[in-house]
Amino acid sequence: MAAVADHPALTRLSNAEKALANARDLSDFKKIIDIAEAARVYSRAAKLGEDSARHAEEIKLKAQRGAGLFLQKLEKGKGGQPKKNSSQAANSSYRLAIRTAGIDKDAASRYQQVAAVPETKFVGYLKEAREAKKEATTAGLLREAKQEVKDQKKQAVVKQIRNEPRPIPEGPFRVIVADPPWPYASRADDPTHRARNPYPDMTIEAMRAIPVASRAHADSILWLWTTNAFLREAFSILDAWGFEQKTMLTWVKNQMGTGNWLRGMTEHCLLAIRGNPLVTLTNQTTALIADRGEHSVKPDEFYALVESLCPGSKLELFARASREGWAAWGAEAPDQ
Repeated sequence: MAAVADHPALTRLSNAEKALANARDLSDFKKIIDIAEAARVYSRAAKLGEDSARHAEEIKLKAQRGAGLFLQKLEKGKGGQPKKNSSQAANSSYRLAIRTAGIDKDAASRYQQVAAVPETKFVGYLKEAREAKKEATTAGLLREAKQEVKDQKKQAVVKQIRNEPRPIPEGPFRVIVADPPWPYASRADDPTHRARNPYPDMTIEAMRAIPVASRAHADSILWLWTTNAFLREAFSILDAWGFEQKTMLTWVKNQMGTGNWLRGMTEHCLLAIRGNPLVTLTNQTTALIADRGEHSVKPDEFYALVESLCPGSKLELFARASREGWAAWGAEAPDQ
């Protein structure tokens, strides 16, 4: 064990770690990055242990952050490009600094992205990786930071809407599509459930209370998306909204996803009516074969089917994007 600890590659890494506190320019940080990367590769090749490789990766990430902070001081814009109001002298200093240190533009941009991660997030990421005995990689850090920003923005939108609810368009609408955020968060401790919900959910009671009936035309059709886990609840929502279920469309995906007990490759949409809606049926089936895309986003083929079958005014509840000819409502709905 002592022989491993005294290995020259790890000794150089230890010295590089100490040098981090005294690094003053880009060349200092670049040297530490190179030493850490060499130690990581050698640790694996010489089978010095995963702890050694992970430690080297952490030192490299810290040095990258230091390099990025140094570059930020040169007042550069995103991706290593000068801001519009930057002077030619500042631009020259930036280019000279990365050229002298032997850093290309892509690496410089990456270091600045690492430096842009808030200090608390950066420290927390290193701690979590250490405790989980996982490598703290640049890609992993940036991926988590990006997701956190996305989640924060989404939570802010949801909070605003909950505090100042955006009214549902008045209608009346002859066609309504709803894709509710089913409350998977309540099953976070269920071992048969394989993934956490990436968006804020809503209770079944809150869904039932949405005033869909008052926005629907006397002769209207509803397409209610649900998952295998919430089929029973979906029927109760139809009752609360005043619609009668007629059939069910099943989306068959091109690859499996998460699921309860069995891995899911299907998702369902209940077709329900109120009154006597106009529907131009021919030989459509209960199966929709379409590729799976971003989480929870429904395929374009579905909307094409609805538009071909159901004439009249259309509303999408819990909309994810704007759609020509449709009104939209929901936490992620675009402004109308």
